[in-house]
Amino acid sequence: NTALLLSSSWIPSHPSTRMITTVIDSTTNLLGLPPFAPLILTIDNIPRQWYDTKKNNNNNMTYNYERLADLEEYTNRLFQKYLLPSSNSLHRKIHILPSLKHMHIAGSVMKGLQLLEVHYPTAEYLYYLQHDFCFIQPIDHATLVDIFSKYYPEKVNYVRFPYYSKYKSHSHKRGRLPPIC
Repeated sequence: NTALLLSSSWIPSHPSTRMITTVIDSTTNLLGLPPFAPLILTIDNIPRQWYDTKKNNNNNMTYNYERLADLEEYTNRLFQKYLLPSSNSLHRKIHILPSLKHMHIAGSVMKGLQLLEVHYPTAEYLYYLQHDFCFIQPIDHATLVDIFSKYYPEKVNYVRFPYYSKYKSHSHKRGRLPPIC
């Protein structure tokens, strides 16, 4: 009855999958989450203006097409790593959902939610993750489900975990809470 939705987009470390793998592996910190809970991984495309000569002010088209090539290689590596449940260490069903156009975070989330609605209509709970936010401490999934079953929607609609990026050590300086999740 729980699914995970993980959004990603082009970042300078591509085509490396190290960051996204860290986030996916961190879901083992969701104690009590069924191993068969599906994970939808969306991959947003590069904004068109990044490689459109009419909108690109610096005319550095080679660099922009290299970004697109890196994103394609990143997608291919994710397919190779997670396409079959037996090919990933979590044995979780991971659906990779690349976008052919730039949809922003909201569009990627909607695309993932539409897939969930069609293929996993019994999913009642959703964890939304981003490609650089990982769980660093155990979270009692069963307790969260219990809280929602007792208090939704009158007192609890969602749980937001404090921002912590393993890859951005300066995050606490930008007014973010210290890592607890």
